[in-house]
Amino acid sequence: MLAPVVRPLATESILDKPIMYPVRLVARPLLWTIAKVQTVLQVFVGYFVRIGVFSFGEWNHSFIKRKVIELYKGDFCDIRGHRHFSPLRLEQAFAMLRSIGGKRFNVESKDGTKLDAMHLRYVDIKAKIEEHGGKIVDCLPVSMEKHLTRSPTTAPLYHEDRSTPKEYVDIILPNKPGEKWDKFCQKTLLGMGLENVQVKLRNGQVVDAFIVKHWHERRPTRPKPGQCFVRSNSPTESYAMAKRDIMRRIFGTKGDALCYDYRGTWKSGGKPSEGGYYLDAETIVEEAANNLGYDWHDIWAEGFCLGGAVAVHLKKKYHDKGINLFIQNSFDKMYHTLKSQVFPVNWLAHLGLHEVRSRSLDVIAQTEQDSFDSVGKLESLKGKAKEGVSIIYNTTNDTTVDAHSHTRLSTLCDLVSRRTFSINYEPADKSIDGHRLDLLGEPHMWDRAVTFITAKDYPEILEPRRAWFF
Repeated sequence: MLAPVVRPLATESILDKPIMYPVRLVARPLLWTIAKVQTVLQVFVGYFVRIGVFSFGEWNHSFIKRKVIELYKGDFCDIRGHRHFSPLRLEQAFAMLRSIGGKRFNVESKDGTKLDAMHLRYVDIKAKIEEHGGKIVDCLPVSMEKHLTRSPTTAPLYHEDRSTPKEYVDIILPNKPGEKWDKFCQKTLLGMGLENVQVKLRNGQVVDAFIVKHWHERRPTRPKPGQCFVRSNSPTESYAMAKRDIMRRIFGTKGDALCYDYRGTWKSGGKPSEGGYYLDAETIVEEAANNLGYDWHDIWAEGFCLGGAVAVHLKKKYHDKGINLFIQNSFDKMYHTLKSQVFPVNWLAHLGLHEVRSRSLDVIAQTEQDSFDSVGKLESLKGKAKEGVSIIYNTTNDTTVDAHSHTRLSTLCDLVSRRTFSINYEPADKSIDGHRLDLLGEPHMWDRAVTFITAKDYPEILEPRRAWFF
């Protein structure tokens, strides 16, 4: 016979005393009204919080929200001031990514939501360049020609310098010049945001070219080839809008990128939500490991701003498998981000914070939601074996995320990762908003990132050191 279940008595409060019954009876309508007002206020404020947090997903499905977003100068998780989206330009960006070798496909998220994704591999891109009459030359020795008469709008002129080169560059050069190559340059390579230059070759010929990586030595230690960057974007953009940054990853590391649009964004179905974003990211990273054949130790969960919070979710879920983390200008907690905004956003916005969570039972059953609390996720990994490498980039004059986010994230990552590299970059121009800065577009910042990525597999290239500051 089963023993009866004994439940402990609840602690009695002063309001439970018989003498307080009249007070409770009188206060009941007031308490009911306060609860209802609080609920309405949460839903009302949450409506605008969702616009700020999931801007492209909300823009894509609501005319009213679209107009609110376009009138508002930036969002809580804005990347670089994106407020207007041109369908024509966006589809042209997708076409360029396909023409350079990207393979676009659909995949179902864990709750059945259709996602738009694309896989870009260095080997495929290299083959496309060669197919159209070009070639990639590694570590070409060059020096820049300095002519005072050259116009500032003219492409910089380099000359191949085998005797006293100033630097070495990975560069795309014409191999079989002609109409096919010219068309590929105009319609694809120029649109990728690659560094367009002119190069005077040893035979005296001057050709148009594209520098894809600068080096300071003839035989640099390069990142392990074939790694995969699973990219979680800022929610203000589609992955095709980040083509410049995608190419930077691929050419700089000879690695691959697996990109996707969150639910609700552009051609991906569904409604944006915190839990939905997590399931989408899980689906894509498992696609990389289970179907595309990448080792977990060669996968980077990366993201910018809110995308960084999604990447931290992947770090928590797949930490034991050895996944790596690479985040830029991300926040420690969404709550702190909302509280750091200007009045009255900082006073009201956190009231609607829970509205970013999904109410779908399918989503709730498959993932935890914490209103984008990266600190809590990383703290839950403390005590486990250290796995993976973490790279954390922030900017000191970021007016969007909380000022202490970088310290909190880098400190916690250092406790759970085999190696952690953190940079809190201080731009020379203090007047700009560091959150919207193309941080990895700064040459020395990207060089440092490549060094960190390389150190994952070749730690001997760096002295044992956790943090780097610039």
